[in-house]
Amino acid sequence: MIKAGEVEFVSEEGERQAKEREEQVKEREEQVKEGEEQVKEGEEQVKEGEEQVKEREEQVKEGEEQVKEGEEQVKEGEEQVN
Repeated sequence: MIKAGEVEFVSEEGERQAKEREEQVKEREEQVKEGEEQVKEGEEQVKEGEEQVKEREEQVKEGEEQVKEGEEQVKEGEEQVN
């Protein structure tokens, strides 16, 4: 059985625990916000990476075309020599 003096202690302990839980909830909410920001940053980095890949692919295609043109010029030059 709880005595009169213990009731005050119990309510103080309950308030303390409630405050701790509120602080934990706030910390978790901040962690969630930070996580969401990190996800957004990661998504932006992925988009930038995809754009870089596309640019590199275009550069490769251009390089391949230049190689073909160079090979054709070599053939033409060989034909002229012969």
